Amino acid sequence: MAAKELWYKRTEGKLYNYPSIDHAINHLQAQVNLLKCNMVPPKAQTYDRVGPPSTGERLTEPEQFADRVTDKDGKIRKLEAKIALKKAEKAAIDAAIKRLGVEEFDLVDKWYFQGWKLVKPEVKIWTALKICRTDFFTRKKEIVGKVAKWLGELDELEACQ
Repeated sequence: MAAKELWYKRTEGKLYNYPSIDHAINHLQAQVNLLKCNMVPPKAQTYDRVGPPSTGERLTEPEQFADRVTDKDGKIRKLEAKIALKKAEKAAIDAAIKRLGVEEFDLVDKWYFQGWKLVKPEVKIWTALKICRTDFFTRKKEIVGKVAKWLGELDELEACQ
């Protein structure tokens, strides 16, 4: 897969996922709250050590597994790191979107955020934006390139190619 396709797909993926980032953050925060209240999140398993610990300094494989699964603080740290990552991603996309012009934002909003591509295929987005079909796809590619550059997905060297 060419480098161009990778940055383009990553950037488009971020744009498609942008409307659901808040829901993901809320879901992760709910899991953290469940763990902090000593409740088990749905579909999680709990393991307790039964019997005396193994002899020697090394734990047996089942004990190591039980330690990993019951490491509540570690799980909370991982979830909080995911939350911070999602918030940073949302802030970066917000900043990139604010830099777009009005026409560019309309195109991004209709195609990626409102889901015209998936929900209303019979409604031609290029008709709504009063541009021809080929001009639409050219602009979309340019806009995704701009957003990719602003998000750090695209280097200056790649932009020239």
